[in-house]
Amino acid sequence: MVKSQPILRYILRAIPAVAVAVLLSACSTTSNTAKNMHSETHGVGSEDTSSLQASQDEFETMVRNLDVKSRLMDQYAGWKGVRYRLGGDTKRGVDCSSFVQRTFREQFGLELPRSTWEQQETGKSVSRSQLRTGDLVLFRAGSTGRHVGIYIGNNQFVHAIHQQRCDDFQHE
Repeated sequence: MVKSQPILRYILRAIPAVAVAVLLSACSTTSNTAKNMHSETHGVGSEDTSSLQASQDEFETMVRNLDVKSRLMDQYAGWKGVRYRLGGDTKRGVDCSSFVQRTFREQFGLELPRSTWEQQETGKSVSRSQLRTGDLVLFRAGSTGRHVGIYIGNNQFVHAIHQQRCDDFQHE
């Protein structure tokens, strides 16, 4: 999978541009037949408008999720092979909360707290069914510890795993 990531990354980044090009070309297309016909306007019922708006909203959400996932996978690829180290925040060793903090800073320009406990207080809790790409996934690790990862969709998330390398980041 790692070898195909650059291709996947470019494909995922091209989707918004292709979608915009298709939409623009569809909006600007006119036929000779249409030029010779009488111009008429027809009202569109509010239920049709809301349906169109919902479709547009769903499309924009899908594109946004693809961009977020692409950025998350870029970050994962850049940290592949880095060892887990409790308290670590460099390529010589990184822990789960540092990986999350660095990912949000480097990929999205967002500053998050350094520790898992502080990251837990950021944002609001949602149910598992409401998770969106880029959400933090927090859970207990062992009897007293906490662990954090980043949701990438389809019930999967990326995270640094204790006593393993970042090339063992899991998609769980």
